[in-house]
Amino acid sequence: MNDKVFIELYRRHVNGVYRYLLVKTGNVYDAQHLTAQTFQAARQALTQGPAAEAEAVWLIRLARRQVADYFQRPPQAITRKPPTPPGLEPLQHIACALHTLPAGPAEALALRVFAGLSAAEVGEVLGASEADIKQWVYHAIRHLQAHPMDAPTEESQEWIEIEMKL
Repeated sequence: MNDKVFIELYRRHVNGVYRYLLVKTGNVYDAQHLTAQTFQAARQALTQGPAAEAEAVWLIRLARRQVADYFQRPPQAITRKPPTPPGLEPLQHIACALHTLPAGPAEALALRVFAGLSAAEVGEVLGASEADIKQWVYHAIRHLQAHPMDAPTEESQEWIEIEMKL
């Protein structure tokens, strides 16, 4: 694979992949590590030929596999989490809030808001219709608005106010 092509793929998608992994793991160190592993897996897969699906969907599928592997590790193998850098506490709050939702809507919301995928792309990743994804995201946001977690900060509420621009 051409290095320039891979670098451009990385530039287009690294932020969405990283934000998704950050909200899934809840800490910067592991999100950075899993982002690197995701793009390493992508580079290796691309040496065997182009992806059969849209880049963003394909990369998020790779990232979801990294998250699944991360959470299947024995507890002693999981890295100790360093302190959260200043300014990222609201994201940890949001990550905790996502765990109060059923798995489907939580994943749809994480992919839509943090990975930046369209509703159609989220549907492709999760094997659901675009209409189902829109409904899941709508109900997930409404649930989080109606059931805020303890002492949310002003910043952590901002993303919930995204309303239905999604």
